[in-house]
Amino acid sequence: LRYRIDIDEFGTRHYYSADNRLHRTVGPAVLWTTGDSFWFQNGQLHRTDGPAIEYSDGRKFWYLNHRPLTEDDFNQAVKAL
Repeated sequence: LRYRIDIDEFGTRHYYSADNRLHRTVGPAVLWTTGDSFWFQNGQLHRTDGPAIEYSDGRKFWYLNHRPLTEDDFNQAVKAL
């Protein structure tokens, strides 16, 4: 799969799929120079092996198919996959 990578004036990297949606399967689709990272697949916040949003200050948020979940609900949902 080929990605288009855009880097803005602040150094933030955005990975896009061929159909121009935020998308990356081997890492976060948005990487800020602050260390914050957002994981997208097909334009939706999504990650099955950890939090889809990770802030450099330690805050984490879990999403499956753009649906926000608590960490416990996320762990139960990925067991069912």
